[in-house]
Amino acid sequence: MTARDRRAVMVGVALVAGIVIAFRGVPTGLQGYDALRTHAMERQATLARARATIAARRALDDSLALLGARVVGLAPKVVAVGSGADGAAELSRIVNSLAGRANLHVVRLEPLPDSSDARLAETVVRLEVEGDVTGITAFLGHLEHGDPVVTVRSWSIQSSEAPAAEAERLRAEFTVVGSYVRKERS
Repeated sequence: MTARDRRAVMVGVALVAGIVIAFRGVPTGLQGYDALRTHAMERQATLARARATIAARRALDDSLALLGARVVGLAPKVVAVGSGADGAAELSRIVNSLAGRANLHVVRLEPLPDSSDARLAETVVRLEVEGDVTGITAFLGHLEHGDPVVTVRSWSIQSSEAPAAEAERLRAEFTVVGSYVRKERS
């Protein structure tokens, strides 16, 4: 084999090796490059989401602080601070007092049990009173404009089965709801 033949074989081997590398190695290299590029883009997206979450957390913390201040500002408007029993007792006292101010006779006052574990919870009282239209109207006015803020969830009014001399006598049933702040357990 002459030098020229050796050179031709070497060029042929180099050319075949180059073609094999071009058709096998380049696509594999491109796939690896594409995978690295995709991974880098996913990491950038994760970093952007993390930064957005941190920025949103700061805004959320500010909002929670503002909300906390507003809840503290509502403290005089809620029924009581304590347990569900304290809240029910306080709402019962308030409703009974308002009924007395409206010259209504309290027939039945029934606090309903509270099963909520919420920090700001509701307490409910059922109330049955007797009186005239003026008294019931005054009672509803006291509930609407008084502190703490309470809500009349349901009510019904019927004429009382009183003697004919008291024809204006009415019997009313109310379901009154008030909010209270539950003490944290230690």
